[in-house]
Formats: sequence, structure tokens, C-alpha cells
Amino acid sequence: MRAVLKSQADLWGTPIEPIELNPKSRDDTPAVLRGLQSLYADKDVREQVLGVLSRRILPDVDRTKGRPGMEFWQIFVLGVVKFTLNCDYDRLEDLTNHHRALRQMLMISDVSKKRFSVHTLVDNVSLLTKEALDEIN
Repeated sequence: MRAVLKSQADLWGTPIEPIELNPKSRDDTPAVLRGLQSLYADKDVREQVLGVLSRRILPDVDRTKGRPGMEFWQIFVLGVVKFTLNCDYDRLEDLTNHHRALRQMLMISDVSKKRFSVHTLVDNVSLLTKEALDEIN
């Protein structure tokens, strides 16, 4: 049961549009998150991106059965972060579980104990292919 995107964030979660990112940061992570934030804010573009992901990621799987998987938005965010930062899955796991703004971008509340293992990240982020990213681009 893989969802395209949660219809609403967790009760304690922060909506994506008002996430505060340091505009003076010289690190590349906030810049990537700022780009994702602006993409999410444009509803038409967001729907097009999620449509491509829906067609490209496991298109023949029945999404109404089975255990819940990572949402397409989360796969997209983590895939873009991984490719843009050119990081391995160990660094991606650390960022996913400990970088507050990234967790907010994934629609995970600050009080949530939800964590992703390296194995989960490999299984899900690897579904986002270069061809899917090229089509989105």
C-alpha cells in the first residue's frame, strides 16, 4: 500500500511551505531542500512529478494490498538528496534520521520516533531511476 502523498501531515508535523531553511548556509543541503520546497509549493508541478513517480515506480504493483511502503514524495525527496549531494546510503541514513529540516520535508513530525534503516533506504530510493529523474527534469 504505497501512497503517492499523505493527504495531510502528522498532527505535530510542519507543513512543507513554511519550513525555515537558513538562507545564509554555505552547505548544499539547505539549497537542495529549498528547491524541493519550491517544487512542492507549486501544486501543478508537484502533481506532474508525483504522476511521473506513480507511473515509473513499480507500475504493475497493486497499491491497495500489502504493507505500507514509503510514500512517493519521500522517495523523491531522498532520491534527489542522494543524487544531488552525491552521498552514499550511510550518509543518507544519518541525514534522514537526524537532519530536522529534511525530516520536516519528509512530513515527519519533530516528536515522531520514526527512523529509517539503511536497508529501507536502499530498497526504496533505488526505485527512483535516472530515467524517472530525466523525465521529471
